[in-house]
Amino acid sequence: DHQSAGDVARMKELVRTLLACQRQLVVRRHSSADQALFCVDLEDLADSHLDAHWVEMDGVIRRLDELSGHISLSLMTPKGRFKAIISHAGVYDKVSMYATEELWFEEHDMQGTPWTNPESYRKWAPVTYAGELGKFKTPTLVICGERDYRVPYTQSLEFFSALQRQGVPSKLVVFPDEGHWILKPQNAQFWYKTFLDWLALYLLK
Repeated sequence: DHQSAGDVARMKELVRTLLACQRQLVVRRHSSADQALFCVDLEDLADSHLDAHWVEMDGVIRRLDELSGHISLSLMTPKGRFKAIISHAGVYDKVSMYATEELWFEEHDMQGTPWTNPESYRKWAPVTYAGELGKFKTPTLVICGERDYRVPYTQSLEFFSALQRQGVPSKLVVFPDEGHWILKPQNAQFWYKTFLDWLALYLLK
């Protein structure tokens, strides 16, 4: 939803590169309007393609952009089905997300504040289910911008620490001069190279 013309062009090039590696992809835009239904929708989408033999199980990749709570964990850990994961500006702890500049969305989506509806903040926070990460050890690339005030970059730091502490192959990339989107040309180029290198490392074995 936040892509510039240049981003669209780079993403098209990314897809062409991956297809050249003989891997099938499912590319799907997302909305945070209904998180639970979105999670089911993505899983059903993947399953339908797998059933049709359109996507190879060992080639499925998930890129998680600011997907909150249960969605992130349910896509990252079920049965160890994915070979690799890329998380850009992902939400890890819903309570500490109270540092966001877009507080209205947090209180709307969680149906209250951390003190009026603590169960919602617990249920939809990946940190609640972080112990699942170590069970499957899915290689995870974590990317964020230090000037991100929508999803504070500390969310990615917490997530990366949880991965490292559980022995999950993982890498953290922080852009100190970027916000929620990686916009500077040299940084964007590095972002896409890092993205492709991570996929190549775990998909082309």
